Amino acid sequence: ITDPQTNTLVFQSLDPSTGDIIEQVPAPAVLRQLAYAGAQATQALIQGKDPNAAMLAAMQKIDITI
Repeated sequence: ITDPQTNTLVFQSLDPSTGDIIEQVPAPAVLRQLAYAGAQATQALIQGKDPNAAMLAAMQKIDITI
């Protein structure tokens, strides 16, 4: 499937008996992080700033430790 907020391809393993998601790549938290960085870039573009710098700054603020 494709995540609509990030336009990222998402792979899911489903339990055949229940249909529940067993595993997902990328993880939901990573998708939220990507959406946040994209929103920061969009906001920078609206404000007339460099969207690439805004996205980079947003990604640097994200804690990716598990």
